[in-house]
Amino acid sequence: MNRIMKIFNRIVFAICAAFGLLLVYSLTDSGMRSSYLQIEGEQALLRQDYEYFISVRFYKAEPLIDLQMTKDDNTYNVKIYEVAYISLVESEYVVTDGIFFLMHQTAGTDSYEYFEVILETDTDLAVENLGFQVLDLPMYSAMNQELASPLFKKSSFAVDHTFQNVTGLTINLQNGDPYLQIPLAIDWADFTVKTELETYLSSHDQAPDQAFGGVSMAHVVTIDTSKEVIRNIAIYVAAVLVLTVGLFFIRKKKMGRVEPTPGVMRDLERQKESAQKSDQAH
Repeated sequence: MNRIMKIFNRIVFAICAAFGLLLVYSLTDSGMRSSYLQIEGEQALLRQDYEYFISVRFYKAEPLIDLQMTKDDNTYNVKIYEVAYISLVESEYVVTDGIFFLMHQTAGTDSYEYFEVILETDTDLAVENLGFQVLDLPMYSAMNQELASPLFKKSSFAVDHTFQNVTGLTINLQNGDPYLQIPLAIDWADFTVKTELETYLSSHDQAPDQAFGGVSMAHVVTIDTSKEVIRNIAIYVAAVLVLTVGLFFIRKKKMGRVEPTPGVMRDLERQKESAQKSDQAH
């Protein structure tokens, strides 16, 4: 029974060590990436490089909407871009376009971390995405939670195959109270990125890998965390080895050198005397 428990304990220890290794890798990698993006984002804001925060592959550099809004003591720079991405569906390239929302808080106290971003039309149609803070920066964007998509898809604004122009932007707090209401005038007929991409695809039979014509390409972020990951894994493995030696080898040897209690000593003496009497009888 003791042998089975020892084997079981070692298996549990090995599993915990393996999970710990995965945790060290995950925390190190995500931590380094977040730190890098935070620093780069701060630098982008200092140079007012708002295009750095566009997370959709292709876009038009000139924003559709670029305006400043004030609410109480807070000041915001609201930007809306025309964006698109390419996906491969059954060996065919499909271009999906839409609207990308950015809001930079340039003055005032911290705003809410999450909120509702609603684009309204001149009909009853309105499209809502979740607004969120980008890292710990005074920058906000929005995404479709169901599709995990960072844009308002153009197809969401279709009624009976007719696209409804966007006439307003409303930002609501989490409790549903209106916070900002901004009149807009976005005409889908003015969008050009999708047309340019489809023309490029028909001519080259492959997706573009750089900006061309009136289409810009989002900044590709490459983050190498291998050095930090290897360093922390090496520290973790060394700590686990020390712990393993301490638990399963040094502790075992010490247990064999522990002085027996008086009761155990008396039992040993009796066994010794019994063995001597047995030998003498033979």
